[in-house]
Amino acid sequence: MTITNPVQYKVFDRQQIVYEGEFPGPVLLGRQNDLRVGESEDVYRPRRLGSDRWRLVIARYDENNVSREHALVEPLPGDRVRISNLSSKLMIPIQLPVEAVLPRWDRRDHDPPPSQELDLPCIFHLGPKTVRVQPDPGHDDVPLQSLSEVTRPPGRFQGAPTEQIRRLREPDPHLQGEMVDPETLVHWLQSTIAVLQDAAIASDFFSEAAKALVENIGLDTGWVLTWEPDTQGWVERACHYGGHAGDEADRRPSNKFLNRVRDLKRTSWTAPEQDLTDSNRSLLPVKAAVAAPILDREGKVIGALYGDRRQGAQGEAKFSKLEALLVELLAGGIATGLARLEQEKKYDIVVNQIELILGPDLAREVRENPDLTRGREAEITVLFADIRNFSKISRFLGHKTTFDWINDVMQQLSRCVIRHQGVIVDYIGDALMAMWGAPKADPEHATRACLAAIDMLEIVPEINKSWMQLPERMGLGIGINTGMASIGNTGSHERIKYGPLGNTVNLASRVEGATKYLKSYLMVTEMTHRLLDPSIPSRRLCSVRVVNIDDPVNLYEIVDSSRFATLDPERYQGDWNELRIRYEAALSAFDDEQFNLAAQTLGNLLTDFPKDGPSLVLLRRAVDGLIEGPDDAHPIWNLPGK
Repeated sequence: MTITNPVQYKVFDRQQIVYEGEFPGPVLLGRQNDLRVGESEDVYRPRRLGSDRWRLVIARYDENNVSREHALVEPLPGDRVRISNLSSKLMIPIQLPVEAVLPRWDRRDHDPPPSQELDLPCIFHLGPKTVRVQPDPGHDDVPLQSLSEVTRPPGRFQGAPTEQIRRLREPDPHLQGEMVDPETLVHWLQSTIAVLQDAAIASDFFSEAAKALVENIGLDTGWVLTWEPDTQGWVERACHYGGHAGDEADRRPSNKFLNRVRDLKRTSWTAPEQDLTDSNRSLLPVKAAVAAPILDREGKVIGALYGDRRQGAQGEAKFSKLEALLVELLAGGIATGLARLEQEKKYDIVVNQIELILGPDLAREVRENPDLTRGREAEITVLFADIRNFSKISRFLGHKTTFDWINDVMQQLSRCVIRHQGVIVDYIGDALMAMWGAPKADPEHATRACLAAIDMLEIVPEINKSWMQLPERMGLGIGINTGMASIGNTGSHERIKYGPLGNTVNLASRVEGATKYLKSYLMVTEMTHRLLDPSIPSRRLCSVRVVNIDDPVNLYEIVDSSRFATLDPERYQGDWNELRIRYEAALSAFDDEQFNLAAQTLGNLLTDFPKDGPSLVLLRRAVDGLIEGPDDAHPIWNLPGK
């Protein structure tokens, strides 16, 4: 099937036109979806259903005399259309010309829907709605006058506003060589500036500009419309009516005129002797119209400023070049204002991203001192927290509930970071990465990181309690390292990702992975341990060499047995200080290759502390030493994986 031309639709509600637009393919007409369920739809706002099919809602969801999917209009060659009744519930038929009807579709008969082919133009009725379908009048035949220069995007007015003012001061042949009075020119410019100054949101720009068209330039009606690429149509954003009230509902901008202005990218108007009645196809007795394109920074047409004069209004209906220049100036003001709002929106997005990453207090300091976010070297502490048993839990919960669960977990872990003045760098699947010491220097960065980690482990039982349906308890493994790192924006201009790079980060990640091998919840490197507040309980676990990092590192376990009592009740009981002393004695014997003494010490220790994971691991290594003897790396343990 070959469709050569779009088809124009006009929808009337009780004799008043409520929609006008063109479509290049089939159109499904119907009622709005129930607002309580499913996707919400806007009445008279077309949306694409596929590559060549459209849906136009012409009735609210509570108008029960129109079905949700009622009439399908399919263009045919030779200026014809096929109209089908897809409604299978409503007994109300589609009323066609000459008293013909299309009854409802009885799907039980397995027949195609009732349909009929009609010549264009044609009219049919859906309840109180009347739809007129006609060939697209096109826009190439619109007789226009246009300004000689293409409209420039905001920010690219070379020589403006001086150039624009010069053009305004030039004699206008329609005004018999007169120039604009300086006071009048200043008044017009002030009005344009007021549109920019007074508007705080896009709708303000639109309403003020439509009003200025009528009150300052002297038009009968002023519109601001935006071009919607998705629907390939114009959407009214603001309208202001002048002296001829009472027939406002019948006034509609000319689509073919707007389309021509969009193609030309020039401010255009109808000549004084020309008529814009669309060859009796329009309901408006408009005798003259003017339109100026509104451009974005890239020069794309995103809207138009449109005004008209009607027969008998303010004398003869005509426009001059001078008035067209004033409309273009006003449209340029809107374009500049919208560009400013877009920049402010991007700035707000960046600010929100910074607050989400840095927290509100630190973000405020960064806004006051932007140099804090520039790339530099700094000593920082990095924390990685990884959820244990994630795969088993996620398989049990399913996709949707898994996202709810992981969002809850990350929200609560993030609060621990923010509470201790940390920066959330990233969420990596089921892991969280945070840092301290940047962008603002903090001598307590190591201690704050460990306190945040202790808080995280303390809330794990609360999370498990609130998710009683989990097949097994969620656990955490936390690794912390301190050192020099490169700090700055590791993302892009579109999405900030402020964080560190370097070996310090890699080692922190490896330490988190090492918690699985040492059966510990929270471990730190020696560099972090040196900077800790002495009141934070800790013990040295061993020396290890992690994957892809050659230098060995001493690992320490951080334990607050009083706060971890509910985390693992069987493990965190008894005298922590006694456990630390006896473990470190066994570790010293192990390092000195006294494997028998180490094994004996650990055996006695495990009698009193049977659930101590690091003691079990060290005992296994001591027994291996007794059997195999020390390996070449002793006492350093080369961890088998990440």
